[in-house]
Amino acid sequence: MDGWRRSGGAPLRDARGNELVGFHRAPAGGIAGVVGGGAPPLALMAAVFRGAVLLVFDRGRGQWELPGGRIEPGESPRRAAHRELREEAGRRTGPAHLAGMAEFDLATPVPGVRRREFAAVYRARLRRAGGGFVPNAEIAGVTLWRPGDELPGASPLDTRIAGLALRTAAP
Repeated sequence: MDGWRRSGGAPLRDARGNELVGFHRAPAGGIAGVVGGGAPPLALMAAVFRGAVLLVFDRGRGQWELPGGRIEPGESPRRAAHRELREEAGRRTGPAHLAGMAEFDLATPVPGVRRREFAAVYRARLRRAGGGFVPNAEIAGVTLWRPGDELPGASPLDTRIAGLALRTAAP
């Protein structure tokens, strides 16, 4: 398993106190060996179009982030990533490939209590760049973002994950 930590060993932290503590490149055997304790991961989709990654603007968090969310009962992480991309961005991709697992240490409403969470991160090519998105109660907009470009209001955790996913083998 190939891990990542920010220089100096410090995790990357957002304004809410959530931390990206690691990105584990996809092991040959899939995600089973990465997720500790059998906890179900989230599913994120790094949808790529001409070197850019699709991000959605989440109204509740007020930030640009990768499309993704909880895995529904009986659903695989890969299928959840495809579903979330369709629901949040109105877009479809070709086949998705596991890029890795993001490991988070999340703040909770209870002071001093944190939660460890994993997200299966998939990389796929967008079938088309335009059309399909309709703003809804959860998502206000979509954009294509290139690592290295500035995007005010972007989640530093998700943009770091997107950059790492882009460095995995191309699907």
